[in-house]
Amino acid sequence: MSLVERFIEIQGWPTSRKLALVSAYVFGLSLVNFGLGTLVLEPAEWIDQRFWLSVGVGFLTLSAVMAALGWWVSRSHEGRWTLLVYGIPYAGLLLYFLWGIGPLTNAFFVLAPLSAIVVIVLFDDFMGRLASVVVIVASTVGIVVMAAGWSDYAPAIDDRSLDAGASPRVALSIGVMILLAISANLAIIWLVVAASRLTGARLDEAHRKLGEANRVIARYVPAEVAQDILEGRLTDVDGHHRRKLTVFFSDLVGFSDVAEELEPEDLARVLNEYFGEMTSIAHRHHGTVDELQGDALLILFGAPHATTDAEHAVNAVRMAAEMQSAMADLNARWRRAGITESLAVRIGINTGVVTVGNFGTPERMKYAALGKHVNIAARLQAIAEPGTTVLSLATYLLVQDEVECRELGQHQLKGINKPVEAFELA
Repeated sequence: MSLVERFIEIQGWPTSRKLALVSAYVFGLSLVNFGLGTLVLEPAEWIDQRFWLSVGVGFLTLSAVMAALGWWVSRSHEGRWTLLVYGIPYAGLLLYFLWGIGPLTNAFFVLAPLSAIVVIVLFDDFMGRLASVVVIVASTVGIVVMAAGWSDYAPAIDDRSLDAGASPRVALSIGVMILLAISANLAIIWLVVAASRLTGARLDEAHRKLGEANRVIARYVPAEVAQDILEGRLTDVDGHHRRKLTVFFSDLVGFSDVAEELEPEDLARVLNEYFGEMTSIAHRHHGTVDELQGDALLILFGAPHATTDAEHAVNAVRMAAEMQSAMADLNARWRRAGITESLAVRIGINTGVVTVGNFGTPERMKYAALGKHVNIAARLQAIAEPGTTVLSLATYLLVQDEVECRELGQHQLKGINKPVEAFELA
């Protein structure tokens, strides 16, 4: 696992565990800085010994205790309070240190923003904003206090005439400490940028795979249903509802005879070209292709997305007319491929209240429409002549101003108690 991947993994750790890691890092940095300062800076010459020791021991002790405490707390309950418990003593000790030495090393302008960056990147966004506000407020208060003379400037510095440039050892040591802090700052920024790029690349790959999955899913469930599921709009597809729909049912006449004569490859070509053309037409007219079974098509208008009953019915009838016209082109194409049999479509259309939604088991569901009016559409298809479309009275009343129809009279349909008045689309 690369350093960047490890950093992304760390961002998902519990708060206390991340704080333990930061505390361990602060312990190491404090050990280097205060060890370097004690050996090289000769603090006895220019800084109050008690202040220097209290800060050094304070950072080392606090970071060691917090590191151990963090690993222990990460195994139990934690919350936003964890960051506050850790942050308050660290912030207090840091402000005490910066107050004592003043802006001698410009440490405040390195350590304070670095602390805010760490909080923003690794922890809660709210706490990151809070840390940024604390840094700004502390800076403002410090400037006002010193400018007003309410506090001595750098009270821990004994040598008021100290000139960092007068001592190469002092300048070198201060430069090393600043370099360590800046390097840590840059390292975190680099990790953030690299992690952001890697996360973006992973998201792009996930979106690409999701798009491919969407296209595959849409082959097995209605495209509109697949889109609603992927975009989180589950209200219309989850469970089942009673809704008034226009139901389209079609059957390919002569396909059984053709199936007996054709090789499997040619048969698959005929069926795929037929369904491909019909579903394209259905999508242009806003139909939901609910089922492809054998050579039959079941298409719904008004689910999962609904407009008006009249618009659903008109779309269904116009789609049927376009499908009948498309059969001439398909038959011509198949004849050029050596298929002599001509195929025709019988279509039945009905409008009524059905139950629509997901049916099945938790392991396998199917989006479908159930009810008497679905059966009526299927039975109207059965009485239609090849190449014609038959409508129920309910559908005809919704489209009579848009299309011409021929009255077929009442028909006693199989499985339907009352006779159904039928109309043939001209």
